[in-house]
Amino acid sequence: MPTEVLSNDSIPPQSSEAITPKAKAVATPLTPVLQRSRRDWIACGVIATVAILGVLGVFLTAPIRNSTLTVANTDYTEGAQIPLIGETYHEAWRAPADSINHAPLALNGLVISTNQGDDSTTIQALDASNGAVVWTYTRDVPLCSLSKAWNTIVADFRTGVGCGDVVSINSTSGTYHSTRSSLASTDVVPISSNDRVGIVSQERVELWRSDLVRTVEYGDVPAKAEPAQQPHEECEISSALTRQELLAVVEACPGEDNTYEYVRLQKTTPEESRKPEISSDIALPGTGNEIVAIGESAVALYSPERSSIMTYNTKGQMTHEHAVSESPLVHDHKGVFGAQVADLPHNMTWFDGKRLYLFLPSTMTVSQEFDDAIGTGIALSEQLIYPTESGLNVADWDTGKVIRKISVDRNGYSGPVSLGFTGNTIIEKRGNELVGLLPF
Repeated sequence: MPTEVLSNDSIPPQSSEAITPKAKAVATPLTPVLQRSRRDWIACGVIATVAILGVLGVFLTAPIRNSTLTVANTDYTEGAQIPLIGETYHEAWRAPADSINHAPLALNGLVISTNQGDDSTTIQALDASNGAVVWTYTRDVPLCSLSKAWNTIVADFRTGVGCGDVVSINSTSGTYHSTRSSLASTDVVPISSNDRVGIVSQERVELWRSDLVRTVEYGDVPAKAEPAQQPHEECEISSALTRQELLAVVEACPGEDNTYEYVRLQKTTPEESRKPEISSDIALPGTGNEIVAIGESAVALYSPERSSIMTYNTKGQMTHEHAVSESPLVHDHKGVFGAQVADLPHNMTWFDGKRLYLFLPSTMTVSQEFDDAIGTGIALSEQLIYPTESGLNVADWDTGKVIRKISVDRNGYSGPVSLGFTGNTIIEKRGNELVGLLPF
């Protein structure tokens, strides 16, 4: 059979060896040779240099670069929990405390100690039984907030993005868990529950889930991805608390003739984090109202003008009002109000600066008051232990009766005290110091 060649001439049939070089050249297309001009080499060099400088710039400016994490030698294992009340207690150790939280951060047999400077922060996890250091985390930036949740410690730092550089650390190992970095306000207070952690500023509220992905963003949002997502950007936030699927925010909003205050009840897990889902907008009487306790379906607010604690349900109805004395902490605060709250197995609690209130979780109504308290307390052996000027009082939280008193020598310290507990150690936070108390 004749062989066709792309040529104007016909070639007689013959073997492939007999095909002339000219015929082969015509039959087999040549692969073009890439040209490498001097201009091409210069362009490649420029692109490579820009890429290297970009990577180097990210490395040099990354906030977490100037940090040191010294992890635990092995995963810390908590000793046996001994939730019994001792007859007497002695001081076992002391350590510096953070200036952000009113009460100690204690979990899994550990207590979190913090050294804060103007431009550096050191966070240490201590063995609550003896004060020994288990792990350490150091940053060359100021600390904005510090919280605990999901068996992690969540630390928020002030960097070039405001208080938007966040790190969570596994409590028992001291290893990194999650990080996030985004624009945030520069002055914040922490907000947390068992399944949410976040920050509150006068501009906005943020909540994060366990991997630090944001679930709620409410208020005046910078660098908006989409317009008209936030319903009350003109308002100024003064307080917020959260529990389960409920987030409550108090804010003051400008009106035609005056400034009006509202509490907004909303979901902690809306369909879109950037678009709040508000279930109730409640207009509040007067000004200076602040959230002091929250449950799954109700919120309690202190009203300075009415001298009362008002309770509202998620439908926006006032269900209870309880007359109270003036709260020094509410009246004297500036900026965002962070209520001194603590949870007990059967009560939510709030310390107002002079007295301790207990709330029923189902209704958020006041059930007990303790006028000699100097801070929030803890639960041990189905009883309330709260701090007093002379030591610790053991009380029945159902009846309010003080069962016994435990003397504690605080070596002349006379300021506020709040309690924490883990293992068999009671931890007192005395201003800027933590003190571990062990039973004799």
